[in-house]
Amino acid sequence: MIGAAAVVAFQLGYFAAVDRAGAGTATMLTIGIGPLAAGLLDVVVHRRPPSHRWATGVLVALVGIGCIGGAATVDVAALGLCAGAGACFPVYGDSIRRLTTDRPPLA
Repeated sequence: MIGAAAVVAFQLGYFAAVDRAGAGTATMLTIGIGPLAAGLLDVVVHRRPPSHRWATGVLVALVGIGCIGGAATVDVAALGLCAGAGACFPVYGDSIRRLTTDRPPLA
């Protein structure tokens, strides 16, 4: 159920962000926030400390967002929608991982 709710929330948040900020900006912000959200999910849910590799990847993603979207003006609501949508995708991925961990392969 958590995975399904994450997919619904992702769709609603992402398309509302596209409406407010445009497709390019909303996509860049939503995808760029995903690695940060995935790392925070690991820390909070799985109690795994972030690795140096993760920190480097997040830093590169944030610098990339700053370089590409530095001139874009985005209202706070659109930024919040992008952050929410970007955080939902790792929740969905984690739900799928948990669902398939104890299942035998189909082949």
